[in-house]
Amino acid sequence: MKKIGFVLLMAISMTLASCSMLGGAGSSSNNAATSAAVTGGVATPQQAGSTCGQSLIALYNSKQANGKIAITNANDVTNILSLINCYNALRSNKDDADYKKQFTTGLISAGGNLITAQNATSIVNSLLNTTGISSNFNSANVSEKMQTITAIMQLINALKQ
Repeated sequence: MKKIGFVLLMAISMTLASCSMLGGAGSSSNNAATSAAVTGGVATPQQAGSTCGQSLIALYNSKQANGKIAITNANDVTNILSLINCYNALRSNKDDADYKKQFTTGLISAGGNLITAQNATSIVNSLLNTTGISSNFNSANVSEKMQTITAIMQLINALKQ
C-alpha cells in the first residue's frame, strides 16, 4: 500500500510539474495569478502573498477536515507545491522590505479570519526562518519531502494560535 501511495504521489508530482511548466490551466484571473506565482512568472509580491495565504488556508482546512495533510490528495499536493514556490519567491526577496510588505498585504487579503494583520508578519517571518522546506519538491527524495511536510505542518499549526 505504501508503494501505491508513493507511486501515486510521484505521478501527481510529475503531472503538476509538467502543467506548471506549460503555464498552468484555466483562464480566470485567480488561476492566472496562481500560475504566475507557482511558475515564477511575473506575479506581484501581493499576488504571491495571496497565493501563499490561499494555500495555507486550504492546507489548514484539509488538516482540520481529515486530521492530516495527505500526499495522496491531489489538492493537498497542489497546495504544497504552490506554497513552496511562494516560499521560494519570498526567500529570494528576503532583504527587500517593500517586497515583504506587499507579500504580507497579499497574505492578509487571502487569509480570512486565520491570517490577520495581527499575525501576518509573524507568519512571514516564520516562512523566512523555516528550514526543511525543499526548494524543489518534485525532485526531492522521500526524506526531504517528509521534512517539507513537517515544516508546513508547523506553519499550519501556528495558524490556530
